[in-house]
Formats: sequence, structure tokens, C-alpha cells
Amino acid sequence: MFTSQLVDMGQCTQMEIVRAFGVSPISVKRHVKRFRAGGPGAFFARRKAKRPTVWTPQVLNRAQELLDQGRSRKAVAELLEIKPDTLYRAIHSGRLVERKKKAERAEVNEA
Repeated sequence: MFTSQLVDMGQCTQMEIVRAFGVSPISVKRHVKRFRAGGPGAFFARRKAKRPTVWTPQVLNRAQELLDQGRSRKAVAELLEIKPDTLYRAIHSGRLVERKKKAERAEVNEA
């Protein structure tokens, strides 16, 4: 922030900052651009949280319906046109619940 402020006020050039601190020219340019766009507060603002683009409420509900019908993970992923890994992560994070199949329940009861 301070070096960007110096460049913005005309006290030094970007290349002087690069030489003095041993940073890359692109990083200096990036930070000066951030300073000019948002002022000093731009360096301390929290980043916006990334939102999942695949899991809209409609897709999430449809995926849960398909899993409740007993469809396999692979089949659900293909029907919804999403990656199997994305479906796997949603199940393991708790966004989706995969019901155990009857054969699996019988094995658990026998044990």
C-alpha cells in the first residue's frame, strides 16, 4: 500500500520500487492499479467468498431426489451433467445425503 501510494503521488517510479525492494514489475503494477481503483482501503477489504456455481438449489434438490431413488453416484452425475468428483464432495460435505442400499443394510444388521 505504501509503495503504491508513493508511485501514485509521483514521489518515485514503479521501476524504482522494483529495484529497491526486489519485487516483480507486474506485482507493483497490480498493486498500484488496486490503489488507484480503491484507495488504501482496497488492501484491507475482505475478499468476496466464492459461491458454488454448480449447486444451485434446483440442481441440489434434483440430485437429492435421484439419490433417494437409489441411483448410483455415476448415474446422478451423468444425468445432471456434473463431474463425479463434484457429487462426491457434496455428499461428503453433507450437502447431499446418500441413502444406504438394502443389501448394505442387511450386511450391517448381520454383523
